Amino acid sequence: MQRTFARQLLLAAQRQRPVLSTSRAPRRIDSKTSKIEFSSTSYYRASISPTISLDPQTELAKEWFEKGARAWQEGDLENALDCYEKSAWSKPTADAYFNAGNVLHSMGQHDKAIDAWKRSLNLDDKRPDAHVNIGNCYALILKDLKQAINHLEKAVALDPTDGEIRFNLGAILDATGDTERAIEEYGAAEKYGVERAKVNLKNAKIKLLAKKAKSDGTESK
Repeated sequence: MQRTFARQLLLAAQRQRPVLSTSRAPRRIDSKTSKIEFSSTSYYRASISPTISLDPQTELAKEWFEKGARAWQEGDLENALDCYEKSAWSKPTADAYFNAGNVLHSMGQHDKAIDAWKRSLNLDDKRPDAHVNIGNCYALILKDLKQAINHLEKAVALDPTDGEIRFNLGAILDATGDTERAIEEYGAAEKYGVERAKVNLKNAKIKLLAKKAKSDGTESK
């Protein structure tokens, strides 16, 4: 069971590097070998007209944020973290804490990463990506599946049509032996475009039938 679970919960790339662009960042990092994936970098969300100047603290926060993104792209994690923290100190934003959490995760500081993602949620409790990363960190690194399920359920509640989140939750439920709920989540994942969920769904259904057959056999004795 542990080896199967480990195969299902392979980490996405350890170094999640942002792309410097004004377009919206991809919510996840593509990886052909990944099963469960961490949500990727956020961009500084400043929906302000270019003709309107930002207040000095917001300008400073944005400047540090952009320096952090460049440092991360260059692979300088310590500098990236320092910049994101200075951005948050200048003016706390959910994105600065979210990115700081991603950098801390890449540096192997998982407890601090979870704390940063939770700070992000304190500022914006409607973002499923932070719940996804917290849940995956609990599942993959800290081996606390109860907490993992708790956060992934919150992510699903915020974004029920995200097939990747449904797959992540299904894989963890499957590992805990909650096969019926795992089947529900795998089914939803397949519905919302996660092709690899088909195999997991089939295997989970076989597992459930075997459980029922064993239970029926025990009762008939």
